[in-house]
Amino acid sequence: MRTRLVRGLCALLVGVVAAGGITTAATAAPTPQNAVQAPTDWAKQLDLLIRSIAARDHITYAQAAHNFGVFLASINDRPGVCESYHDNALMAGWPESQWAHVKRIMHRESNCYPYRAPGGKLVRTFCCFGLLQVYAKLHYRGPASDLYNPNVNLAVAARMWRASGWGPWAL
Repeated sequence: MRTRLVRGLCALLVGVVAAGGITTAATAAPTPQNAVQAPTDWAKQLDLLIRSIAARDHITYAQAAHNFGVFLASINDRPGVCESYHDNALMAGWPESQWAHVKRIMHRESNCYPYRAPGGKLVRTFCCFGLLQVYAKLHYRGPASDLYNPNVNLAVAARMWRASGWGPWAL
C-alpha cells in the first residue's frame, strides 16, 4: 500500500510540476507518455518526506500521505489546469470537437484533479473516480484505482461517451 501511495503522490507531483505549480532548475516538464510515472529518485524523496511528516505530526504514513495529497491538490486547484489534459484527452480517443465540453465536465466533476472522489474527498470510494468521475462498477472492469490515472480515466470516459453520449454526466 505504501508503494501505491508514493506512486500516486509522485504522479500528482509530476502533474503539478507540468502545470507550472512548482518549478526548479532540476525539474523537466513531463510528456503525456510519462506524466503518470515519476522518476525513482522522486519516489524515494517523496517517501522520505511522507515518513518525516508522519513522525513529526505523530500520525500514520497513510494520514501523512493524504495530508500531503491535499496540499498538492491545493497547488493544482487553479485556472488553466484543465488545459493540461488536452493532449491526454486526444490520445485517449476524444475528438477535438468535444474538447470544450470534456474540459467543462472535468472541471465540474473533479476540478481537473485526477485523484478526486465523490464529494471532493481525496480517498477511494466505491462509486466514481478521477477526472470525469467514472462509475467504476458500471463502466470499468479493472481495479477502480486505475481510474485515478488520467489517461485511463479519459479513455474509459471516451468509450462511455461514444456509447451513450453525454448522458452519464447529465445533471
